[in-house]
Amino acid sequence: MPYKTREESDMKIVSIWGKKVRTPLIFIKQLFTKLDRGYSPIIGICGSQRIGKSFIGLWLTYLVYQITGKELDLKKVIFYEPEEAIKNLESKEKDVEWIDEPDAIDYQEWYLKAHKAIRSMINTQGYKNNLYIIISPFIAQIDKSLRIHQDFLIKVTRRGNFKVWKYEKKYDAEEMKHTTKKVFLDYCNIKMDIIPKELWKEYKEFSRKEKERIRRKRMNLDTDKKKKPEDLNTLDVIELSREH
Repeated sequence: MPYKTREESDMKIVSIWGKKVRTPLIFIKQLFTKLDRGYSPIIGICGSQRIGKSFIGLWLTYLVYQITGKELDLKKVIFYEPEEAIKNLESKEKDVEWIDEPDAIDYQEWYLKAHKAIRSMINTQGYKNNLYIIISPFIAQIDKSLRIHQDFLIKVTRRGNFKVWKYEKKYDAEEMKHTTKKVFLDYCNIKMDIIPKELWKEYKEFSRKEKERIRRKRMNLDTDKKKKPEDLNTLDVIELSREH
């Protein structure tokens, strides 16, 4: 098996959307149970740069699409610009939506937009049935009022290796309280070949192009902001001064 957990020999069977899945992972069993019951679980994935967070996100996406049998179009699943994720929420059902953090960004601006997108995801949990994934090196920068809605936290330690916690939630409507308790579930190791090579190649090409597009967009915005009066035509400046 491509998994290593605390209970390697203890295979679990879980039903999801009319199908039976066998897995040694407590995490996958609980995740699929939530999806099968019509919930839209939210997963936060954190870890240092270039350590394999997106690989875990792609693996989870691949698992869901194997079950649904739908054709996976990465452009409709992965969003580096949170506002684009919001636009695509309406068409999602028994699907995956994933917000990732690009490299060349203004972090404060990205988190501000990500907060709006996560809020939109949370607002659909009552009537949609999707898997939502948030990937960021600093998941704690997500506002606490939004983080308490997370169902699972994944910390990637190296490529293919990660730890999983679930959040046990308690609501107290009378006292207006919403508390969460983090509970450790699994230590997992998955091999690269669990994802088809063609899909991994497609992801890397898509990711590279999207990040480059966002980098260029950011550079153009920065260039526009830095334009000074000296850049104006000299004659225009002279004529303007004469009017005053």
